[in-house]
Amino acid sequence: MSAEAHRAELLRAFRIGPDDLAANRGGRLGGRQLARIRRQEWATAALVLAGLAVLAGILWSVAARPFNAAQLITAGLVAAGLLAAGVAHIRRLRRATAEGEGERESEVACHVGPVKVGLRGRAGWWLSINGQSFHLPVRFWHIGPGLEYRVYVATSANLIVAMEPVVDLTAETLAWERTDDGEFPFAAVYDGQQLRIRVNDFPAEPLYTLIADGREAVDLDDWPAAWSRPKPTPDLLRIAGAEQARRGRVDAIFVADRAYRLCTGETDADQEEFTGGPSRAALDELLGPGREGVRIHWDSARPMHYEVETGESPYVCTVTAYFRGSETAAERVLLQRRSR
Repeated sequence: MSAEAHRAELLRAFRIGPDDLAANRGGRLGGRQLARIRRQEWATAALVLAGLAVLAGILWSVAARPFNAAQLITAGLVAAGLLAAGVAHIRRLRRATAEGEGERESEVACHVGPVKVGLRGRAGWWLSINGQSFHLPVRFWHIGPGLEYRVYVATSANLIVAMEPVVDLTAETLAWERTDDGEFPFAAVYDGQQLRIRVNDFPAEPLYTLIADGREAVDLDDWPAAWSRPKPTPDLLRIAGAEQARRGRVDAIFVADRAYRLCTGETDADQEEFTGGPSRAALDELLGPGREGVRIHWDSARPMHYEVETGESPYVCTVTAYFRGSETAAERVLLQRRSR
Protein backbone atom coordinates (compact mmCIF):
# COMPACT_ATOMS: atom_id res chain seq x y z
CA MET A 1 0.00 0.00 0.00
CA SER A 2 1.34 3.43 -0.93
CA ALA A 3 1.85 6.12 1.69
CA GLU A 4 -0.98 8.18 0.17
CA ALA A 5 -3.41 5.24 0.33
CA HIS A 6 -2.38 4.42 3.91
CA ARG A 7 -2.84 8.06 4.94
CA ALA A 8 -6.34 8.03 3.44
CA GLU A 9 -7.12 4.80 5.32
CA LEU A 10 -6.05 6.39 8.62
CA LEU A 11 -8.14 9.49 7.93
CA ARG A 12 -11.19 7.25 7.53
CA ALA A 13 -10.31 5.25 10.64
CA PHE A 14 -10.00 8.40 12.76
CA ARG A 15 -13.08 9.88 11.03
CA ILE A 16 -11.30 13.10 10.17
CA GLY A 17 -10.44 14.96 6.98
CA PRO A 18 -7.35 16.50 5.38
CA ASP A 19 -8.18 19.84 7.01
CA ASP A 20 -8.00 18.25 10.47
CA LEU A 21 -4.64 16.69 9.64
CA ALA A 22 -3.37 20.05 8.38
CA ALA A 23 -4.46 21.64 11.68
CA ASN A 24 -2.61 18.92 13.62
CA ARG A 25 0.55 19.59 11.63
CA GLY A 26 0.26 23.19 12.78
CA GLY A 27 -0.18 22.13 16.42
CA ARG A 28 -3.97 22.61 16.58
CA LEU A 29 -7.09 20.46 16.76
CA GLY A 30 -9.36 20.22 13.73
CA GLY A 31 -13.11 20.79 13.73
CA ARG A 32 -14.08 17.11 13.55
CA GLN A 33 -11.65 16.28 16.35
CA LEU A 34 -13.12 18.98 18.59
CA ALA A 35 -16.63 17.64 17.96
CA ARG A 36 -15.48 14.09 18.72
CA ILE A 37 -13.86 15.12 22.01
CA ARG A 38 -17.03 16.98 23.02
CA ARG A 39 -19.03 13.80 22.38
CA GLN A 40 -16.56 11.89 24.54
CA GLU A 41 -17.17 14.38 27.36
CA TRP A 42 -20.91 13.65 27.28
CA ALA A 43 -20.32 9.92 26.89
CA THR A 44 -18.04 9.89 29.93
CA ALA A 45 -20.59 11.82 31.99
CA ALA A 46 -23.30 9.35 30.93
CA LEU A 47 -21.12 6.38 31.89
CA VAL A 48 -20.41 7.87 35.32
CA LEU A 49 -24.11 8.46 35.96
CA ALA A 50 -24.93 4.96 34.72
CA GLY A 51 -22.27 3.49 37.01
CA LEU A 52 -23.65 5.36 40.00
CA ALA A 53 -27.16 4.19 39.14
CA VAL A 54 -26.01 0.56 38.87
CA LEU A 55 -24.18 0.85 42.19
CA ALA A 56 -27.27 2.28 43.86
CA GLY A 57 -29.43 -0.46 42.35
CA ILE A 58 -27.10 -3.21 43.57
CA LEU A 59 -26.96 -1.69 47.03
CA TRP A 60 -30.73 -1.36 47.18
CA SER A 61 -31.57 -4.84 45.87
CA VAL A 62 -28.82 -6.97 47.41
CA ALA A 63 -27.75 -5.41 50.69
CA ALA A 64 -29.79 -6.12 53.78
CA ARG A 65 -31.65 -3.22 55.27
CA PRO A 66 -31.28 -1.23 57.33
CA PHE A 67 -27.82 -0.48 55.86
CA ASN A 68 -24.97 -0.76 58.28
CA ALA A 69 -21.96 1.55 58.45
CA ALA A 70 -19.62 -0.82 56.56
CA GLN A 71 -22.02 -1.07 53.61
CA LEU A 72 -22.48 2.67 53.41
CA ILE A 73 -18.73 3.36 53.65
CA THR A 74 -17.91 0.78 50.96
CA ALA A 75 -20.59 2.10 48.62
CA GLY A 76 -19.47 5.66 49.26
CA LEU A 77 -15.83 4.88 48.47
CA VAL A 78 -16.75 3.08 45.23
CA ALA A 79 -19.03 5.94 44.19
CA ALA A 80 -16.39 8.55 45.05
CA GLY A 81 -13.72 6.68 43.08
CA LEU A 82 -16.00 6.33 40.06
CA LEU A 83 -17.01 9.97 40.23
CA ALA A 84 -13.40 11.19 40.68
CA ALA A 85 -12.15 9.16 37.71
CA GLY A 86 -14.98 10.41 35.52
CA VAL A 87 -14.53 14.04 36.51
CA ALA A 88 -10.75 13.88 35.96
CA HIS A 89 -11.24 12.41 32.49
CA ILE A 90 -13.88 15.01 31.59
CA ARG A 91 -11.62 17.82 32.79
CA ARG A 92 -8.78 16.57 30.58
CA LEU A 93 -11.11 16.43 27.60
CA ARG A 94 -12.46 19.86 28.44
CA ARG A 95 -8.96 21.35 28.55
CA ALA A 96 -8.28 19.92 25.09
CA THR A 97 -11.46 21.43 23.61
CA ALA A 98 -10.79 24.76 25.35
CA GLU A 99 -7.36 24.88 23.68
CA GLY A 100 -8.83 23.95 20.32
CA GLU A 101 -11.48 26.67 20.61
CA GLY A 102 -8.81 29.29 21.28
CA GLU A 103 -9.48 29.82 24.98
CA ARG A 104 -5.87 28.79 25.58
CA GLU A 105 -2.89 28.05 23.38
CA SER A 106 -3.51 24.84 21.48
CA GLU A 107 -1.18 21.93 22.15
CA VAL A 108 -1.07 19.03 19.72
CA ALA A 109 2.26 17.26 20.03
CA CYS A 110 3.76 15.33 17.13
CA HIS A 111 5.69 12.14 17.94
CA VAL A 112 7.71 10.71 15.05
CA GLY A 113 9.18 7.23 14.84
CA PRO A 114 8.42 3.50 14.64
CA VAL A 115 5.43 2.35 16.67
CA LYS A 116 4.46 -0.80 18.54
CA VAL A 117 0.88 -1.90 19.19
CA GLY A 118 -0.05 -4.28 22.00
CA LEU A 119 -3.10 -5.55 23.89
CA ARG A 120 -3.23 -4.76 27.61
CA GLY A 121 -6.06 -6.97 28.77
CA ARG A 122 -9.28 -5.13 29.49
CA ALA A 123 -7.50 -1.80 28.95
CA GLY A 124 -7.59 -2.51 25.22
CA TRP A 125 -5.01 -1.76 22.56
CA TRP A 126 -2.18 0.65 23.25
CA LEU A 127 0.39 2.27 21.00
CA SER A 128 4.00 2.90 22.06
CA ILE A 129 6.30 5.43 20.40
CA ASN A 130 9.56 6.97 21.61
CA GLY A 131 9.15 5.47 25.08
CA GLN A 132 5.60 6.79 25.57
CA SER A 133 2.31 4.88 25.49
CA PHE A 134 -1.15 6.02 24.45
CA HIS A 135 -4.50 4.30 24.16
CA LEU A 136 -5.13 3.40 20.51
CA PRO A 137 -8.50 4.88 19.45
CA VAL A 138 -8.73 2.92 16.16
CA ARG A 139 -8.62 -0.76 15.25
CA PHE A 140 -5.14 -2.23 15.52
CA TRP A 141 -5.15 -3.57 11.97
CA HIS A 142 -4.98 -0.03 10.60
CA ILE A 143 -1.41 0.25 11.93
CA GLY A 144 1.33 -1.31 9.82
CA PRO A 145 3.96 -3.33 11.72
CA GLY A 146 7.45 -1.87 11.64
CA LEU A 147 6.39 1.38 9.95
CA GLU A 148 7.23 4.90 11.06
CA TYR A 149 4.41 7.31 11.79
CA ARG A 150 3.69 10.84 12.85
CA VAL A 151 1.42 10.44 15.85
CA TYR A 152 -0.52 13.57 16.81
CA VAL A 153 -1.54 13.74 20.47
CA ALA A 154 -3.79 16.25 22.23
CA THR A 155 -1.48 16.74 25.20
CA SER A 156 -4.09 17.89 27.72
CA ALA A 157 -6.26 14.82 27.12
CA ASN A 158 -3.29 12.51 26.39
CA LEU A 159 -5.35 11.36 23.41
CA ILE A 160 -4.21 10.30 19.94
CA VAL A 161 -6.21 12.40 17.50
CA ALA A 162 -4.53 11.48 14.19
CA MET A 163 -1.73 9.48 12.61
CA GLU A 164 -0.01 9.49 9.25
CA PRO A 165 2.82 7.41 7.80
CA VAL A 166 6.24 9.01 7.54
CA VAL A 167 7.14 9.58 3.89
CA ASP A 168 10.74 9.73 2.71
CA LEU A 169 10.46 13.17 1.16
CA THR A 170 13.98 12.95 -0.26
CA ALA A 171 12.74 10.22 -2.62
CA GLU A 172 9.61 12.13 -3.70
CA THR A 173 9.51 14.28 -6.83
CA LEU A 174 9.32 17.83 -5.49
CA ALA A 175 9.35 21.05 -7.51
CA TRP A 176 10.83 23.76 -5.32
CA GLU A 177 10.28 27.48 -5.66
CA ARG A 178 12.69 30.17 -4.61
CA THR A 179 12.04 32.67 -1.84
CA ASP A 180 13.54 36.02 -0.90
CA ASP A 181 14.95 34.56 2.32
CA GLY A 182 18.66 33.76 2.16
CA GLU A 183 18.46 31.36 5.11
CA PHE A 184 15.37 29.57 3.72
CA PRO A 185 15.88 29.93 -0.05
CA PHE A 186 13.47 27.17 -1.20
CA ALA A 187 9.83 26.34 -0.47
CA ALA A 188 7.40 23.68 -1.68
CA VAL A 189 4.10 22.02 -0.78
CA TYR A 190 3.67 18.25 -0.54
CA ASP A 191 0.31 16.68 0.34
CA GLY A 192 -0.70 19.79 2.25
CA GLN A 193 2.61 20.06 4.12
CA GLN A 194 4.47 23.36 3.93
CA LEU A 195 8.10 22.53 3.20
CA ARG A 196 11.16 24.76 3.41
CA ILE A 197 14.89 24.24 3.01
CA ARG A 198 17.18 25.86 5.57
CA VAL A 199 20.82 26.52 4.68
CA ASN A 200 23.03 25.68 7.66
CA ASP A 201 26.51 26.69 8.83
CA PHE A 202 28.44 24.14 6.79
CA PRO A 203 30.75 22.27 7.49
CA ALA A 204 30.07 22.54 11.23
CA GLU A 205 26.46 21.58 10.46
CA PRO A 206 24.77 19.63 7.66
CA LEU A 207 24.49 21.50 4.37
CA TYR A 208 20.67 21.72 4.40
CA THR A 209 17.78 20.90 6.73
CA LEU A 210 14.32 20.06 5.45
CA ILE A 211 11.61 21.83 7.48
CA ALA A 212 8.12 20.30 7.26
CA ASP A 213 5.28 22.36 8.77
CA GLY A 214 7.73 24.19 11.01
CA ARG A 215 9.44 21.03 12.30
CA GLU A 216 12.90 19.78 11.37
CA ALA A 217 12.38 16.64 9.27
CA VAL A 218 15.81 15.57 7.99
CA ASP A 219 19.34 16.90 7.56
CA LEU A 220 20.88 16.80 4.08
CA ASP A 221 24.49 16.90 2.92
CA ASP A 222 23.51 17.12 -0.76
CA TRP A 223 20.54 18.05 -2.91
CA PRO A 224 18.35 14.95 -3.54
CA ALA A 225 18.29 13.77 -7.14
CA ALA A 226 14.47 13.58 -7.23
CA TRP A 227 14.09 17.27 -6.35
CA SER A 228 14.11 20.11 -8.87
CA ARG A 229 14.68 23.78 -8.22
CA PRO A 230 14.30 26.70 -10.63
CA LYS A 231 17.32 28.61 -11.80
CA PRO A 232 17.71 31.74 -9.71
CA THR A 233 17.57 35.27 -11.03
CA PRO A 234 20.59 37.51 -10.40
CA ASP A 235 18.61 39.39 -7.73
CA LEU A 236 17.84 36.19 -5.83
CA LEU A 237 21.43 35.03 -6.23
CA ARG A 238 22.58 38.31 -4.75
CA ILE A 239 20.51 37.70 -1.62
CA ALA A 240 21.47 34.04 -1.21
CA GLY A 241 25.09 34.60 -2.25
CA ALA A 242 25.54 37.32 0.36
CA GLU A 243 24.20 34.93 3.01
CA GLN A 244 26.60 32.20 1.88
CA ALA A 245 29.51 34.65 1.86
CA ARG A 246 28.65 35.59 5.43
CA ARG A 247 28.83 31.91 6.32
CA GLY A 248 32.16 31.51 4.52
CA ARG A 249 30.81 28.90 2.09
CA VAL A 250 32.04 28.54 -1.48
CA ASP A 251 29.06 26.65 -2.90
CA ALA A 252 27.25 26.82 -6.24
CA ILE A 253 25.04 29.71 -5.10
CA PHE A 254 28.06 31.76 -4.04
CA VAL A 255 29.97 31.01 -7.28
CA ALA A 256 26.96 31.89 -9.47
CA ASP A 257 26.45 35.14 -7.57
CA ARG A 258 30.11 36.16 -8.00
CA ALA A 259 29.94 35.28 -11.70
CA TYR A 260 26.88 37.49 -12.25
CA ARG A 261 28.55 40.32 -10.35
CA LEU A 262 31.58 40.08 -12.65
CA CYS A 263 29.27 40.13 -15.68
CA THR A 264 27.59 43.34 -14.56
CA GLY A 265 30.90 45.05 -13.81
CA GLU A 266 30.24 45.51 -10.09
CA THR A 267 33.85 44.63 -9.26
CA ASP A 268 37.06 46.24 -10.52
CA ALA A 269 38.95 42.95 -10.84
CA ASP A 270 38.73 40.93 -14.06
CA GLN A 271 39.04 37.62 -12.25
CA GLU A 272 38.50 35.98 -8.88
CA GLU A 273 39.76 32.68 -7.53
CA PHE A 274 38.54 30.58 -4.61
CA THR A 275 39.94 27.50 -2.92
CA GLY A 276 37.45 24.67 -2.74
CA GLY A 277 34.05 24.76 -4.35
CA PRO A 278 30.78 22.98 -5.16
CA SER A 279 30.19 19.70 -6.94
CA ARG A 280 29.87 19.47 -10.70
CA ALA A 281 26.18 18.53 -10.39
CA ALA A 282 25.46 21.66 -8.34
CA LEU A 283 27.17 23.91 -10.88
CA ASP A 284 25.40 22.17 -13.78
CA GLU A 285 22.06 22.83 -12.13
CA LEU A 286 22.66 26.56 -11.57
CA LEU A 287 24.80 27.47 -14.59
CA GLY A 288 23.76 24.85 -17.14
CA PRO A 289 25.83 21.91 -18.43
CA GLY A 290 29.55 22.60 -18.31
CA ARG A 291 32.12 22.05 -21.05
CA GLU A 292 34.99 19.75 -20.21
CA GLY A 293 38.42 21.31 -20.65
CA VAL A 294 41.87 19.87 -21.31
CA ARG A 295 44.07 18.71 -18.45
CA ILE A 296 47.63 20.02 -18.42
CA HIS A 297 48.96 16.73 -17.06
CA TRP A 298 47.44 13.27 -16.72
CA ASP A 299 47.27 13.53 -12.91
CA SER A 300 46.14 17.16 -12.73
CA ALA A 301 42.58 18.23 -11.91
CA ARG A 302 40.14 18.21 -14.82
CA PRO A 303 38.70 21.67 -15.65
CA MET A 304 35.02 22.28 -16.38
CA HIS A 305 34.07 25.55 -18.09
CA TYR A 306 30.78 27.42 -17.67
CA GLU A 307 29.81 30.53 -19.62
CA VAL A 308 27.73 33.08 -17.68
CA GLU A 309 26.05 36.17 -19.07
CA THR A 310 23.06 38.21 -18.07
CA GLY A 311 20.83 40.59 -20.01
CA GLU A 312 22.69 43.41 -21.72
CA SER A 313 25.64 43.38 -19.33
CA PRO A 314 28.95 44.50 -20.90
CA TYR A 315 30.84 41.35 -19.93
CA VAL A 316 30.74 37.58 -20.20
CA CYS A 317 32.15 35.51 -17.34
CA THR A 318 33.84 32.13 -17.65
CA VAL A 319 33.68 29.94 -14.56
CA THR A 320 36.34 27.22 -14.48
CA ALA A 321 36.06 24.60 -11.75
CA TYR A 322 38.77 21.97 -11.26
CA PHE A 323 37.74 18.45 -10.25
CA ARG A 324 39.58 15.25 -9.34
CA GLY A 325 36.49 13.13 -9.94
CA SER A 326 32.94 13.50 -11.23
CA GLU A 327 31.38 13.09 -7.77
CA THR A 328 33.81 15.22 -5.78
CA ALA A 329 33.73 18.90 -4.90
CA ALA A 330 35.91 21.29 -6.85
CA GLU A 331 39.49 21.84 -5.67
CA ARG A 332 39.36 25.45 -6.76
CA VAL A 333 37.21 27.77 -8.85
CA LEU A 334 38.47 30.48 -11.21
CA LEU A 335 36.19 33.26 -12.50
CA GLN A 336 37.34 35.37 -15.47
CA ARG A 337 35.46 38.03 -17.37
CA ARG A 338 35.90 39.43 -20.85
CA SER A 339 34.13 42.02 -22.94
CA ARG A 340 31.36 40.89 -25.25
